[in-house]
Amino acid sequence: MARHLLLSHPDWIAPDLIYLEVANVFLKQARRGIDLGSAEHALVALSSVLIEVTPASVLYADALSLARRLQLSAYDGAYLALAVSRGGVLHTADARLARAAAASEFDGFIRLLGEPTH
Repeated sequence: MARHLLLSHPDWIAPDLIYLEVANVFLKQARRGIDLGSAEHALVALSSVLIEVTPASVLYADALSLARRLQLSAYDGAYLALAVSRGGVLHTADARLARAAAASEFDGFIRLLGEPTH
């Protein structure tokens, strides 16, 4: 689902912390005994689908504000702040994040992966 979404839309943007978050997913998998061979390839592929990477230094104030208001992590706040600032949609597999945004004025800025589009 996520792979299809990534490949079907050519204009992805993300906070720069996305690289560390993806690397951390692979690290957790490696600790569970899953081969890390595809990690570097996946990170290079990620670079090829992102048309813009926004520095956290640009997002931190809004990220912190959203995180406090919606009881999110600062990381989740950064992704939501970027979507809001660009008038875009944050696609996420994080149901907790999606519920928090959906229960606020930011409902239109988030879509849970696997949910039908409106």
